[in-house]
Amino acid sequence: MKPAGFVSTFLRLAVFSGVAFGVLWSVLFALTGGMDFGQVCNTAIWTGLLFGGLFGFIMAFFMKGEAFSVPVQDRGAFLTRLNTALAGIGYELESQTERFLTFRPTARAGILAGKVHVQMDPGSATIVGPSTHIRKLRMRI
Repeated sequence: MKPAGFVSTFLRLAVFSGVAFGVLWSVLFALTGGMDFGQVCNTAIWTGLLFGGLFGFIMAFFMKGEAFSVPVQDRGAFLTRLNTALAGIGYELESQTERFLTFRPTARAGILAGKVHVQMDPGSATIVGPSTHIRKLRMRI
């Protein structure tokens, strides 16, 4: 498993936030300013690009992927600690197979937070997810 890098995180955040900001900005100004939506759309595109670029660049430092491995002696005890720790930072189990677990973020973790993936190997587990949440998880398990 390879964590998401800075560029892919930046692009995901920039596109999502830029489009959302541009559309909402256009609707807000069209409704409050009594202007035609088409008149404010051109400005909204540039505003969305600027906001998305700045927001994506700043947030990518916090949300880029990070991975770490942890030794596992007792699988059951580890999974209990992992579930408890991830629930504490706002994640819930999405899917589970014999070797892989995927946790999805709740609103508590943040709407743009990425998923946490766990690969179980004999004697160890590799955990991959957003760096901000992975740092918190390291302290809890």
